[in-house]
Amino acid sequence: MKSRYIIDTSFISSLLIEDDINHQKALDLYEDLPKDLQFFIPVTVLLELFTGIKKLKKNKLENVYRFIDLLSIQTIYIDDYFLKSYKTLLKKDDMNLTAIDLTLIVTAKMIGGKVLTFNKKLKKYC
Repeated sequence: MKSRYIIDTSFISSLLIEDDINHQKALDLYEDLPKDLQFFIPVTVLLELFTGIKKLKKNKLENVYRFIDLLSIQTIYIDDYFLKSYKTLLKKDDMNLTAIDLTLIVTAKMIGGKVLTFNKKLKKYC
């Protein structure tokens, strides 16, 4: 079975933006990933990414589209099962995380994957 990775906005941004503080870490981490893998991104994270990148130069946004196509990143959409899992986690949530962070945790549990993130708060739970 292929290794599964859920990609957070912080990881993609760090990987694609050369002057990002975590750019080299992202490159190193990406190089160390197993070659037989699948990437996933929750639709909410994808929307957050597009909104954030929109503030950058146009060529950066094109890099994001190319990145997603090149790595064959599969989008995880919100369905009834996802919502049920999200609500269950939300009831237990003493973690004080954002909706996006909780979405990443639910996605990781749903598909049995690991979250690639530089979000220190989120890392505690992944």
